[in-house]
Amino acid sequence: MPFARIAATALSALTEVAAAHADDRASPLTGDSKGTDHLQLDARFPLADAWSLALHAGHTHYTSALATPLANGARDPSYSDVGASLKYQLDPHWSISGGVTHATHANFYRRTASFLDASDTRNVGGSRGFVTLQGAF
Repeated sequence: MPFARIAATALSALTEVAAAHADDRASPLTGDSKGTDHLQLDARFPLADAWSLALHAGHTHYTSALATPLANGARDPSYSDVGASLKYQLDPHWSISGGVTHATHANFYRRTASFLDASDTRNVGGSRGFVTLQGAF
């Protein structure tokens, strides 16, 4: 059985973060997002011939904040996330995975407004489950 694969990633934005400033004319953020940091740790552990477990932990720190806080007072979009998935290799080209993920900072991400349309809100935080069928050709 192969060894576990572990990867650590650290990123820092040298320019504006595009997702944070989708439309500079109407950006809801103060300051610029240069220097926004993202730290990530991923690990994959083989369990048996066709099974593997993948674990993820990450944190994103934004250097900018909302100019006007949300109704609940949230202003900082920084967040952490964790996840775990179990993968089964069906054959050399196909696999299926199932997992769970959780993102923190519900005060900010429970009712996230689009940067382009403030009336369009989505719940993009919290916990989610997923199933993935993947093909490699």
